[in-house]
Amino acid sequence: MKKINKIVSGILGLLGIFLLTTSCDNMNDIQSKYTNLEEQIYLGKVDTIRMWPGLGRAKITWYISADPKIDQTIIYWNMRKDSIVKNFVRNAPGLQRDSIIVENLPEGTQLFEFRNINSSGQTSLYSSASVTSWGENFAKKLYARSITSQVYVYDSLKFKLGLSKTFSGDSVVYSQIRFTDSHGVENNIRINRVTNSLVLTDFPEGGELQFRTAFFLPNRGIDTIYNAYKIYTAPKR
Repeated sequence: MKKINKIVSGILGLLGIFLLTTSCDNMNDIQSKYTNLEEQIYLGKVDTIRMWPGLGRAKITWYISADPKIDQTIIYWNMRKDSIVKNFVRNAPGLQRDSIIVENLPEGTQLFEFRNINSSGQTSLYSSASVTSWGENFAKKLYARSITSQVYVYDSLKFKLGLSKTFSGDSVVYSQIRFTDSHGVENNIRINRVTNSLVLTDFPEGGELQFRTAFFLPNRGIDTIYNAYKIYTAPKR
């Protein structure tokens, strides 16, 4: 019985030595693998990104870190199918602001990704931010003024108009009327937001006018937005 126990103990000892040797070899292989790799050095990444929407475009600002090795910033969008390269010129040590306006964007929300690079092939980690570019559908959702009353005076060729009121926070800047008078001259009239009535002179009987509203969203965008022209017609006798 003692002989059997000695045999079992011997087998277990050999097995333990084998497992320990195998484990050490595997550990050495892993260490050797990563020891031979060069340390990855990243450039400073883009920071403090701000976005301002525009009509089919967007303005973007960001900050570059104090890293002196940065040469360019690549901006990607549309699942990285589209991109633009912005050369970086350092003017002073420390953080430095940079900006660009990206044109020809479709209406809707876009995800932008930023990566700094240099001529040696070094890159930064990605930074990202989203912005919604504006289009016709956006303008349709804004509160627009309308012509609420129309009185045409035949004898004097005057067209008297009443306009809907504006209110605080509506983003209306002004409204615009376009028409051709009885002498064939085209008129473009800009109506400020506090004017609620006006009279068009030399307006032809049965003539048409076009009316639209201009909007600007303070602290949100870079462009003035217009809704579509609406046509109004003077009566005929």
